[in-house]
Amino acid sequence: MSELKTCPFCGSRNSAVHLSPDARWHWVECGHCGARGPEVRVMMDVAGEWNRRADYEPLVRAPSDRLAERLKASALNLHEAVEGSALKADLADAGPTPFAGRNKGVNRG
Repeated sequence: MSELKTCPFCGSRNSAVHLSPDARWHWVECGHCGARGPEVRVMMDVAGEWNRRADYEPLVRAPSDRLAERLKASALNLHEAVEGSALKADLADAGPTPFAGRNKGVNRG
């Protein structure tokens, strides 16, 4: 049996071969996210079936530099809009929120 590749869904190396209670079926299952490979009858085929799946490529990627810059600029524009608007004065006039200081001095022990 060849070495198991990483999980194609989460990238974990924590995968193991499992055997059905009647010992007729084998499959690989990721111990991290629970992804399962196809069930096969021949133990020697189980790693090949798992490894034949798409190679791991993260589904969530770090934002590109351009996107990060756009997000930063949007946040700055929003901050400046609030600073220069009547909303800031309205918030200041409203006083503290109803939940401000609610848990101060509470002994949780």
